[in-house]
Amino acid sequence: MKGIILLFSILTLLSCEADDTRPFGKSDEHWLVDKEELTGLFSTRAFPVVTEATYSSVSSQSSLLLDNDKVFLYSDGQSVFVYPHKRLGFEVLNEKLGKAYIAINYCPITESGMAWDRIHKDDTLIFAASGLLFRDNLVAYDTKYETLWSQMMLKCINGKFVNDAPQLYHLLETTWNIVENYFPDAIVFDRPILKSRNFSETESNNGDRVFALSLEFAEDDPKSSKRTAYAAKYMKNSIQIIKDVDHLVIGSSNYNFITAFKNPDNLLLTAIDNQFPLVAEDSMGNTYDVFGIIRHGPDKGDRLVTAQGYVAKYWAWKLFNPSLEIYNAE
Repeated sequence: MKGIILLFSILTLLSCEADDTRPFGKSDEHWLVDKEELTGLFSTRAFPVVTEATYSSVSSQSSLLLDNDKVFLYSDGQSVFVYPHKRLGFEVLNEKLGKAYIAINYCPITESGMAWDRIHKDDTLIFAASGLLFRDNLVAYDTKYETLWSQMMLKCINGKFVNDAPQLYHLLETTWNIVENYFPDAIVFDRPILKSRNFSETESNNGDRVFALSLEFAEDDPKSSKRTAYAAKYMKNSIQIIKDVDHLVIGSSNYNFITAFKNPDNLLLTAIDNQFPLVAEDSMGNTYDVFGIIRHGPDKGDRLVTAQGYVAKYWAWKLFNPSLEIYNAE
């Protein structure tokens, strides 16, 4: 009798796991990608759905983070929020910062990170990592409709929103020493509030990490069949501004960042040196900070429109855009 009970318990546990970990999508469902390129299994238990987090001051984190630790910075115009890569092992953080509903998402394999607008059409979505990868990169899912979203493609790849693109909020990548020196009043992401499972602090250092505009832009623009990627270490020490088709790419090896903004009106910006986080000025007397926000001048408070671009490992970019070449200022 005890053997029967034990066998029943084991079968029950196995059936629970089978219900949770499963192939994703219906057989007749439209897919934007070849499902054969997806690896892993969809699981709602593999990664937590994170909607709460704790934050700390910069000074309280100085002994916990190293100068060269990579971090993401988000600014709502008043406060700067800092997200260390090594604390994003759960891969997706759903936040409401000011009026913005944001999903900070990070793939530790491709080291690609971005901030998605969680408001999509008539819904406010909550995202989590799915347990699946597409070309070795994070595939997120939304908890309401269980649609899949390829991070580096910036596309929903199946379900209700198939072929839709998430809109990006501006997310700047740099290093912890830049935060300590130039953003001492920033608010630092400490840890997620999780009901279960802890995530270790890990990060690889294998290969160049570069900023590039999204693949969709490369495909839609006939002038951009051969795209350019930008690595901070190959930029000038001073602030450098590069016109890339209808975008402005701004970066510096000294401040260890690359970012880009849309420039459909052909705005001419001039670099500002030695006033970081101010980086540029225009002919109308406006000065811009590294987040694209006008801090001084007649249009104070306005901001440039962030580009559909992000930083990722160069090898990962090449899986999505084989013609990508790295810009070198020398």
